[in-house]
Amino acid sequence: MKSSVPYLVATLIGLTMAACTGETERGKIREVPAPIPQVITSQALATSDETNAANTFSWSTDICRSKGIFNPNAYSPQQLKDTYYLWLGFNSVMELEDVTLDSPDEWTIENIDRKSAKLDADFRKATRRLLSLQLVPSKFWETVRDLKTKELDESYALKKLTIEAYKTPGILLNQPYAKNCQAYVNALASEDSVALFNAWKNLMEEQKKNNGAPERVEAEFYRKRNSPERLLYAKIELMAFGWWNCANHQTKYNNASQEMPMEEEFDKLFLKITDECDDVD
Repeated sequence: MKSSVPYLVATLIGLTMAACTGETERGKIREVPAPIPQVITSQALATSDETNAANTFSWSTDICRSKGIFNPNAYSPQQLKDTYYLWLGFNSVMELEDVTLDSPDEWTIENIDRKSAKLDADFRKATRRLLSLQLVPSKFWETVRDLKTKELDESYALKKLTIEAYKTPGILLNQPYAKNCQAYVNALASEDSVALFNAWKNLMEEQKKNNGAPERVEAEFYRKRNSPERLLYAKIELMAFGWWNCANHQTKYNNASQEMPMEEEFDKLFLKITDECDDVD
């Protein structure tokens, strides 16, 4: 790959914009906002062109359909496909089971155990998939894989802790994240329902500050507060919007890979790129 860099640079400098066709050849003049990885799923499209599979590769983002010409002596279509998947397809949040509960009906031992088992299976599957990717030979992309592996491990550990805490909330007390989440952890671990409801109300007041319709937030709180299942509602809200949000905000590798210039590095794998992009106001 290193020997092709001067040729890539020279080729990219010579690119010009196609006139009046709705297609643009990517170069310095391209001014398209970078895509948002979180909205791309693992089904994101990436295929090699059937008419010229040896040296063309097609892919898509949220606003563009792109086709690039690459050097087949440098890497294979499978390596490009897997590298593209690493960039836009793999997201640890989407790969792992959601461990938060939405209603008192979901607070059962059977459902909690089911979610825990699904989380374990998702983690094993995602880890195998991530480590088996055939990436283009590049230290950059290996670094991205390493960051996404650490993010996956970290996300799994926090989710596993959280799902187990539904059954045994006291396990949260001695966790590293607990120091900055004491208001939620202490209330959840306590057998004092007054402390639990007070913490829930304080959480609601914080949510009102960041909501465009604070009166709705308060009305929903009192609807649940007056429900016969208010104790479970309090625990569900404190776990999901209190503990989980607080702990997740402290994770070290959460979206760390997204700070890497992946789109720019992916572009460098091609000698020439043609885009068809949607109009963005």
